[in-house]
Amino acid sequence: SPSASLNLSRAALLTADAWGTVSESYREHLLASSSFAPLLRAFHSSACISCDSGLPLERRRREVAAHGSHEQAKAELQQRCFGVEGVRPRVPLLVFLGRVAHQKGVHLLLEVLPALLSAEGTDLQVLVCGRALPDDSYAVRCAAAMAQLRAAHPTQFWAQPDAFFEPSTLATLGADFGVMPSLYEPSGLVREEFYAAGTPLVCSSSGGLADRVVTYDESTRVGTGVTYQENAHSPLMEALTTALSLYRSGDAHYETMRRNAFTAAVDVSTTALHWRCELQRLQSRRRRLRALDEEEEHRLFGCEP
Repeated sequence: SPSASLNLSRAALLTADAWGTVSESYREHLLASSSFAPLLRAFHSSACISCDSGLPLERRRREVAAHGSHEQAKAELQQRCFGVEGVRPRVPLLVFLGRVAHQKGVHLLLEVLPALLSAEGTDLQVLVCGRALPDDSYAVRCAAAMAQLRAAHPTQFWAQPDAFFEPSTLATLGADFGVMPSLYEPSGLVREEFYAAGTPLVCSSSGGLADRVVTYDESTRVGTGVTYQENAHSPLMEALTTALSLYRSGDAHYETMRRNAFTAAVDVSTTALHWRCELQRLQSRRRRLRALDEEEEHRLFGCEP
């Protein structure tokens, strides 16, 4: 029919031997609540693949290292955004890096910042490094909120939503915490960019973030950030407050978190090896099934397999 349309995702699933996605938590989410869940659940569990995404770490870390140490990158980032007077080594610097889109939960961060910045006085700096597209109504509303925050807190808050933030390696190294308030996050590659620079995170427990970001435990000193469960103002505010407390604790917790984050980064070679193993397993399975089909054909029709 000329009016009919082809759903390419459905067509792919109907003809596929397996399907895969970028994190175990997102795989479980798709199986439970995706509009394709009935089709996805029809596959054998071994044919529902998940694999964390990684970065070319050696190259990424060379680019990060060009900015010097964390302290040097932080000073450069502070001067770039707040001028020479904004270079304050002891003031915690929180950085959001990514698209200004509903999925990223930017509105949640912007809505909690007035109270957080007022409570912290001049002892906190926050950067929102992302472009707001002028034809996206959500992004336009966020840009307006950023302008209000910038006017009210010029020494504490910075954003330039009309331009793409180019020095992402500087942002990931200079930040004291990366902030990822995503409403849903299949993988979270920006997480790996922060990890590659040794920067811990404050983030939601959504999709791939839940798999790869472990809330820091002060007793065991294990963990790579501070997470929260519910996508709402109070949980995000509590997580940010906890992160600031850890930064200021003086018990080396923050430096431990940076080391943990650096170690947690995944190299793309690990990702490639995982997918290669899955593809080899699927090819082996297809060869076995083909052999069984040939044996059955020989049994029924007396043909040579």
